[in-house]
Amino acid sequence: MENLDIKKEIEGLINLMLTNGVQPSDLADNIFLNEYVSLKYEKINGQVIGSVTFEEEIDLVKKNTTLHYFYDENKQVVKIEETIRNRRKILWDREKREQEIINNIIRLMKNCYSKKQIQKFIDTLPDKLKIKLKEHVEIKKIS
Repeated sequence: MENLDIKKEIEGLINLMLTNGVQPSDLADNIFLNEYVSLKYEKINGQVIGSVTFEEEIDLVKKNTTLHYFYDENKQVVKIEETIRNRRKILWDREKREQEIINNIIRLMKNCYSKKQIQKFIDTLPDKLKIKLKEHVEIKKIS
């Protein structure tokens, strides 16, 4: 059962790494929908931020909601934030989600495999993930 869970988590990690998320051109097309009010793109410190504002009904009152999409240089969505009534909150964060999946994989692997086998698995990952794993507290406990 745990091997199936590990496989599922690894597939989730692969999907996350291969998926770019909603693209700026897709967001731009939404401006033609009635509920969309504005669309803005800006580049701050090399990061592109797309902000889309639309009108929605909350508690029987029409309010503007703004979604902020943060892109890296590879056009990959790295974070999505929402602003309602001047309150901003993170809806999704790629790095956080990636770390959650990695933590789940390591936790599941600890139940089935030796430290040496886990390290062997880590060594098969792309460098970007290896670095994150080695920096993470849970991995340090394994070593």
